[in-house]
Amino acid sequence: MKRSDWADEWYQRAIHDLEAARVMRREGFYDTCAMLCQQAAEKAMKALWIDLRQCDPPRVHFVERLAKELGAPKKIAQAGAMLAADYFVSRYPAPAMAQPFTEYTADNADDRLAKAEEIIGWIESQWEDQNAG
Repeated sequence: MKRSDWADEWYQRAIHDLEAARVMRREGFYDTCAMLCQQAAEKAMKALWIDLRQCDPPRVHFVERLAKELGAPKKIAQAGAMLAADYFVSRYPAPAMAQPFTEYTADNADDRLAKAEEIIGWIESQWEDQNAG
């Protein structure tokens, strides 16, 4: 089954965000890398949602929820849960906390990239399975 045009638009934006995350990691903007990893995973998950459900995805930022509702393995949902926290923490200062950009490290960024890549890899495997069947 070929990915629908609407799903492909979401998927292409996800890949764009993942590439931008890699640039942010390389340049030392680790908080922005984490946020973009979350966005990449969310948009890729929504692309799969569109293809499988033939409807717009829910307007949520919780990758874990999307993963569970799409029947993803537990490991994928857990990776999504880790990224979901970054959607807020990496973007906004909070009372009694340091600025987000001072809290993220290269190791954090590498971990988030690995999780986003794992999620996107699983999504791509779902499309491969559809095409094989």
